[in-house]
Amino acid sequence: MKINEIKNIIENRDDYIKFKNSKYDFFKEDSEYINVHFSNTNTIENPYKYIMLNVENKNRYTIDGNEAELVFHGDVNTFLIKNCCDITIKNLTIDYYNPTSIELYVKNINEELNYVDFIIPKAFNYYLEENDIIWTSEKNENHYYWMGKNQFKSYAVTIFDLKNKYCKRMDINDGPLINHISIEKLSDGVRVFYKKIPKSVKKDYMICLNESYDRNNAGFSIIESKNIKFENVSFNYLHGFGLLIQMSENVIFENCKFMGNEKHIVSSFADSIHVSGLKGKIEIKNCIFDSSLDDSINIHGTYVRVEEVEKNKAIMRYVHHQQGGFKQFFVGNEVEFFNRETLEKVENKSYRVIDVTNPGEYSNNLQYMEVYFDKDLPDYLNDKIDNEGKYVAENITYTPEVLIENNKFSNVPSRALLCTTRKKTVIRNNIFENITMASIYLSNDANEWYESGKIENMIIENNVFKYNKEFLKLNDTKSIWIEPILKNENKEVSIHKNIKIINNKFEIEKEKAVIFKNTSNIFIDKNIYQN
Repeated sequence: MKINEIKNIIENRDDYIKFKNSKYDFFKEDSEYINVHFSNTNTIENPYKYIMLNVENKNRYTIDGNEAELVFHGDVNTFLIKNCCDITIKNLTIDYYNPTSIELYVKNINEELNYVDFIIPKAFNYYLEENDIIWTSEKNENHYYWMGKNQFKSYAVTIFDLKNKYCKRMDINDGPLINHISIEKLSDGVRVFYKKIPKSVKKDYMICLNESYDRNNAGFSIIESKNIKFENVSFNYLHGFGLLIQMSENVIFENCKFMGNEKHIVSSFADSIHVSGLKGKIEIKNCIFDSSLDDSINIHGTYVRVEEVEKNKAIMRYVHHQQGGFKQFFVGNEVEFFNRETLEKVENKSYRVIDVTNPGEYSNNLQYMEVYFDKDLPDYLNDKIDNEGKYVAENITYTPEVLIENNKFSNVPSRALLCTTRKKTVIRNNIFENITMASIYLSNDANEWYESGKIENMIIENNVFKYNKEFLKLNDTKSIWIEPILKNENKEVSIHKNIKIINNKFEIEKEKAVIFKNTSNIFIDKNIYQN
């Protein structure tokens, strides 16, 4: 099947599309340029996204890869699943011809002459221009799909210690291509000369570079959809923000792999699975997560800040610069308000949405929305702190039950799992291996990322937190870190409660196994600690 035939089947057939057991190439010039907004990306600067396969307004539809390999060319979103119900995606592999995260392998370090030889795998295109490396996709006729220079515009570089099997971030100024003197081309890579060899360059290291400053897209997106199941899908690489689930309901991942292949190690430009607003339940079972450049799984809601209230009307806004444009409230949703200083709930009541004007509809500003409720709002919601709104709202309709079971997490420079929801959450029988930051991080934040969710019913049981001795020497890590972010850090208040941590094995000292604050009724028992 050719791309036009595939798109025609998706658009016109109502029940399924089945690929042949073959390799399919999808090129950016065949994608659609669609105005759609994605949470946790630079969507305000990039309101239009390149979408390769647009699956919209489908019900009871199956995408059966039949073990096919789908290879994408360019910085595109592979699939957009929008306004769909009962969709199954199974038996396929997704990869990119030229991943947008570059890998440099340290081959040789000459400390006497201050140069380093790097191997650059064939999956990555580049050329030398004076004293710079220009990274590119392949060419389409006379232009590239994307380009970048040296270390791109990035917040950090990520190093992979291939011997000790872990990765971590390092300061951008310690990267391999920022203070170099000259570059020479070799048969399998480049030789870079320095006044002083950077800290990020060591034997057995792979150094990864990408444009983390600009998350211009997602790699796979599920928007306002219900009953979505992934089964036996391998994600070798995802561009942009990885796989995004946004304001949807009931999602299952079973027997999926988020990991690289023989061509490249890195599996995602950022997160593997990111959930921003979900109701019903999410299940992630029997999956492998390896070598993403950000969190493996992040499940949260979104706080919007109250700017102005009048009677039953509230003007509210997304605050973080990577939040905007997408719908946060729907008629009938239940909403609660919280004090940013303490994250405590405002009164013991909730409000129901009766009308909403969404971001982009209320004004030209993609961060503002107007919401009407079923009863008048208290006047004190107009209060300010440091000239900012003192209160935030959370859509508590979009808070899911969670099951994370029988998965393996490894080679993650940040966290393996973030999860903040008030519904029942079970995290069990998972293996976390050499996770650089917290393996499980439980926050709730109305001051930085505005990722919402208080925890009221969580069990973490029968998991193994593995670390090798060399990793522990080089990294100050934690296994489970419970850290609500309060604007008033000195306030003693309970945000999370009813958390059981039982029958886990921690290959780390007890003091670093579980760290928590602003949490009540936490039960820690029958765990094994060793170091």
